[in-house]
Amino acid sequence: MSRVDVDGVGTEYEVFGAGRPVVLLHGFPDTGRLWRHQAPVLAGAGFQVIVPDLRGYGRSDKPEAVDAYSMRVLAGDVMAILAALGVGKAHVVGHDWGAALAWAIASFAPDNVDHLAVLSVGHPAGFMRTMEQRQKSWYMLLFQFPGVAETWLSADDWANFRNWSGHPDADQVIAELEANGSLTPALTEAQMAASAGHVAGPWRYERLDGPGHWMQLEAPDRVSELMLDFLPR
Repeated sequence: MSRVDVDGVGTEYEVFGAGRPVVLLHGFPDTGRLWRHQAPVLAGAGFQVIVPDLRGYGRSDKPEAVDAYSMRVLAGDVMAILAALGVGKAHVVGHDWGAALAWAIASFAPDNVDHLAVLSVGHPAGFMRTMEQRQKSWYMLLFQFPGVAETWLSADDWANFRNWSGHPDADQVIAELEANGSLTPALTEAQMAASAGHVAGPWRYERLDGPGHWMQLEAPDRVSELMLDFLPR
């Protein structure tokens, strides 16, 4: 593991292979280990694969201040990793909350993003555009009140969260590829497809039938195949 520090907060990351850089961003409640099936495939295909544990997760620091997790701060962590590696431009791939961060990086620093691939979460401007998605996103309210989410996701309730979310692994501009799994409890396909109206570059959408939200784990070969097909080497 390597580490980069931004204003005293350390972010741990791993690098696999050599070649054209690609950053893999995990979401909630994961770590970089989410990409354990895709990272070796991409490295073997000639990419330099950069996999961070985002701040607040895994081996990275976990500051207490709420504003320490703003999107600009998180994007700054990723940019600091690229700077430490001497990378000026990289493919950016994100899933779940990491997809929202990937969209932000492409907006804040478009000159540093080569191709953008997002899984499960569409462009922020279209995410809440339907009442169905607003209803499915009720759980976000839990994170607006101190202590509520922590209590709900305590050790005693983790099994309940897994059952609700379908998470299969508790251990743990600009072209787009959007690989959206079959219906999940928290996301609609409409919020993915709506992203087309918010990009100026070439657009590509892929729908995976069968796997759920954590498609990297449930259909690892298919996700790797799509990434290799979409990302130039």
